[in-house]
Amino acid sequence: MTQRRNSKGQFVKGTTPWNKGKDFNPGGRSVETRFKKGQKPPQYQEIGAIVKHKDGYTYIKLAEHKWQLYQRYIWEKYHHKKLKRSQTVFS
Repeated sequence: MTQRRNSKGQFVKGTTPWNKGKDFNPGGRSVETRFKKGQKPPQYQEIGAIVKHKDGYTYIKLAEHKWQLYQRYIWEKYHHKKLKRSQTVFS
């Protein structure tokens, strides 16, 4: 089997990979230790969770993948206004 390569040792465009169409079997305990459908990781936080980070700031989870500083959240709820990104709240 001859493989076409350029002068840099890279495969030339259009070369068929040796493993095309073959099944992948990872082996070991890989299959039994994977997440099953519907499982969540142990560090998963529910919406509304309040978490203190290493840097000392406290955050609240508003939606999936959306966190906000807790002090900003409290200020916005109390005053019924949105803060601009440039504005800060001191606790």
